[in-house]
Amino acid sequence: MIDPIDGTRAYITGIPTWATLVSLHDGNKPIVGLLDQPYLKERYVGTAKGTFFNGTKISTRPCDDIFKATISTTDPLQLFNGPVEQDAFFRVASRAKMMRNGYDSYAYAMIAAGFIDIVIESGLEPHDIQALIPIIEGAGGIVTNWQGEPCDKGGQVLACGDKRLHEEVVKLLNITTDEL
Repeated sequence: MIDPIDGTRAYITGIPTWATLVSLHDGNKPIVGLLDQPYLKERYVGTAKGTFFNGTKISTRPCDDIFKATISTTDPLQLFNGPVEQDAFFRVASRAKMMRNGYDSYAYAMIAAGFIDIVIESGLEPHDIQALIPIIEGAGGIVTNWQGEPCDKGGQVLACGDKRLHEEVVKLLNITTDEL
C-alpha cells in the first residue's frame, strides 16, 4: 500500500512533516513499513527485525507514566469525530508532560526514534497507518485502536513507545461518563 503524500496540509503549507508511506501487508498484518521524508533526507524502515533510521537501528524510549509522556495528534480540534473523541484525547493530553501537534505521520517516526511517547488519532484510512505499524513495533512500541485491538484497517489509532504506558492510555481513552 502506498500513500504518496501523507500530511497533505503540511505539504501544502511547506511544513516538512509530510512523508511518503509504503507498506507490505502479508494478508494478516503489515510486515514492512517505510516512511520517507525526502526534504529532510530521512528514511525510517520497520520490520520484525527492527526499525532503522537512515540505516541506523533505533528504538522507542521507556516511559511507563503518563505524567512523564509527550503526546501528539495531527489536529486536536478538527480531526476527531465529535466531542466524545475530542474529550477522550484531552483527558489523556491533560495528564501528559508535554503536547506537540501537527506532525501527521512524522509523529509516529518520532515515537520510533524515542522522542515522542504517544500519538492518538481518529478517522485514519488504512493507507495512513499500515506503514507506521511495523516502524513502531520494530522499534519496540505498540500500535492499536483505542480499545487495544488491531488497527491496520484505520479508524481510531493509539501508538505508544512503551507497552506499559499503552495500557494506561487505553484505560483513559475508554473512561465512561459515569467514571469521571
